[in-house]
Amino acid sequence: MDVCVFCQHSLQNDGDVDVVTLRQKGVKGIINASKERGDDITISVGQRVHQKCRKRYCNKLSIASDKKPTAESGSKRTLRSQTDHFEFSEHCFFCGQPAVQKESKHQYFPVKTFEFQKKIESVCEERGHLDEWANHVRGRLALVSDLHAADAVYHQACSVNFRTHKQIPQYFTNKSQSKRVAGRPEDQNQASAFAKVAKYLKENDDTQATLSDLVNKMKEFCDVPYSTVHMRKKLVDHFGDSIIITEVNGKPNVVTFTNTVWSILQEFYKRPKHQDSESEKLSIITAAGKLVRSDIKLMGALSKAYPTAKSVSWVDENLDYIPESAKLLLRVIMNEKKDTLKVASIGQALVQAALPRILMAPLQVALGVQMHHHFGSRFLIDTMNKLGFCSSYSEIQRFEASAAVNQGSHMPKVGEDRVLQFVADNVDHNVRTLDGHGSFHGMGIIAGITPGIENETSREGVCHW
Repeated sequence: MDVCVFCQHSLQNDGDVDVVTLRQKGVKGIINASKERGDDITISVGQRVHQKCRKRYCNKLSIASDKKPTAESGSKRTLRSQTDHFEFSEHCFFCGQPAVQKESKHQYFPVKTFEFQKKIESVCEERGHLDEWANHVRGRLALVSDLHAADAVYHQACSVNFRTHKQIPQYFTNKSQSKRVAGRPEDQNQASAFAKVAKYLKENDDTQATLSDLVNKMKEFCDVPYSTVHMRKKLVDHFGDSIIITEVNGKPNVVTFTNTVWSILQEFYKRPKHQDSESEKLSIITAAGKLVRSDIKLMGALSKAYPTAKSVSWVDENLDYIPESAKLLLRVIMNEKKDTLKVASIGQALVQAALPRILMAPLQVALGVQMHHHFGSRFLIDTMNKLGFCSSYSEIQRFEASAAVNQGSHMPKVGEDRVLQFVADNVDHNVRTLDGHGSFHGMGIIAGITPGIENETSREGVCHW
């Protein structure tokens, strides 16, 4: 009995399928296709085969499709029905995916007639034994004798594709069943770098970091950082309402934490109950410290100008620099009945220590300038700065340079109520040199006015020494 070399089915019983006799050209094409597939098919001129089987065997796309599983994974692809639990009444017998779902957008139908099953069996034969999908459907049909009696269901899209010799709809393949997150996949290196930036920001909340600063910080951890726009979005998603991004003293996109009174009290009330008296005391002190620090952070940013002599000499103005909560705490600790210069001094030292890189307390600057004027000792100023009593030596030098630059050579009008005195002196540098060059002789002149005229000293335009 003659059989088709491709599908191994009889050629005599397939009256509705075209049968062709191979000639030299057809044999050559089949041999070439066999080499591409890696098969070992024996064929000769005059041999009869199914026309559909020959076309599919020699088709370039079919060859590539059949070779793809072997090239990628080294094993034959399997559908979900081969490995997962399968029920005819719940899963589509074409694709093996769940069909009976409440929120499914895809139509499914039950098998109602035995003729439908016969039709599918004939389509399986048409697709041939080399068709992977047909083999799986043929295997499912072999499990039951009557699909209608088994309450089998199927997707309409799968039925159409199968009967028209197409492949499984992409939506019902295993790959498409996994839920995908909308948007661009997140880069793990960037995510890790952002986590480090967020940790840095939280540990250094006493600085006024801008979005650009954080982007530059992220460059230290990865090659491609976020843009400022994306950095803003990620920070808001990460920290929520605990941060604000706004302009502070003309500095745009400043990121600051907002530990509100409500959030601090909520945290305090959520503390473990039934603590011993010592633990309860420490919890109260911790909450009080957070409340005072929260008020200090609301004071604003570093001023663009140094404090004036008048603002430093008045006790009330120095006290106004301190938040009410800090003044109350200090009065209670020091048992002071009213606000005094001592409260102002320690309070400003407390404020300066809380936000050393953001604020500049007036008394801290004034004490440093006074010590430098009287003693000119860097060691003394640096020691007092380390103890938290005055500004750093470099800041004092900056103040003096700023004062000179700010005053310039402009002479204000002097009325009858003031006295003007000019003072001049020589200055010599390299008086004697080997070649007589490079020596310098000059004269410096200053003008002294009493009573003095108060000017605001700007911090801008002067470099650190």
